[in-house]
Amino acid sequence: FGGLFEASFEGIVSVLSIIDLLGVNSDRDLDVAKASVRDEKLPWRNFWNGPEGTAGPIAKLYNVSEWPTVYLIDADGVIRF
Repeated sequence: FGGLFEASFEGIVSVLSIIDLLGVNSDRDLDVAKASVRDEKLPWRNFWNGPEGTAGPIAKLYNVSEWPTVYLIDADGVIRF
């Protein structure tokens, strides 16, 4: 991810006490997805999108067509941004 990820990561960590950040991993192999979370030391919860990769159930549910995609979802599950 390079320097961009590192700068973003610091900002994300600073707001984790206010929001819940969730990640969706589109790797087709569960072991690869787990290794990515471990190796990148991602502190937020991550979900696997299944063996369908970017066409998996989470992507379908939230109509994700590009990766990465960021949504702001309120406590009621409504997409706000």
